[in-house]
Amino acid sequence: MTAYPSPGLRIMVNSLLKSLKNLSDVMLLTIFFLAVFAIIGLQLFMGNLKNRCILKPDDMDLYWWWNTTQTDVKKLNETTQAERMLYIDNDTHWQHDEDDPIICGMAGSPGTRQCPLGSYCMQTSINPNSGYTHFDHFGYAMLTCAQLITLDFWEDVYGKVRCPGAMFVNS
Repeated sequence: MTAYPSPGLRIMVNSLLKSLKNLSDVMLLTIFFLAVFAIIGLQLFMGNLKNRCILKPDDMDLYWWWNTTQTDVKKLNETTQAERMLYIDNDTHWQHDEDDPIICGMAGSPGTRQCPLGSYCMQTSINPNSGYTHFDHFGYAMLTCAQLITLDFWEDVYGKVRCPGAMFVNS
C-alpha cells in the first residue's frame, strides 16, 4: 500500500508542500497587521468596555460609599473596597438592555451612551463576552482584531466599542 493511491493526489500534496513557504510569508504579514491594529486598539479603547450601568443600592449601609469619588475610594480600607467591588462586579446589580448589560460612557463625554435613571456608570473589572472581547491586554486585543478581520460577529464588537463614546467610531 502506498501513501499516494492516485497520481493526482501526489501532485496536489507536492504542490501544497511547495506553497507553504509563500503561505508562511502571508501569515507573517497578517500577524504583523493584526499586531499593528491591536496596538491601535490598546491605545484607543483600553478600559472602555468595562463601564456598566450599575443600579443604585437599596441598602443604606452600602449607600455611603456609593457616591465616593475615585480619590475617596483610595482612602477606604481594604475590606470596604472589596465590598464595593463585589457589589459593582455582581451582574445582578447591572442595568440590562434585553439580555446584555448596558455598556456606558462617563457622563459629560460627547457621544456616550448614558445610563437610565436610577443607575450610574461605573467601571467594573469584567469585560464583555466572558472576558474575551476587550483591548486591555495585547493578546486579547489580537484575538478581538482577528475576530474583526474574519467578520465573525464583528457588529457586536462595534456596538460595544461605540457605546463608551469613542467619537471617531460614532460617525
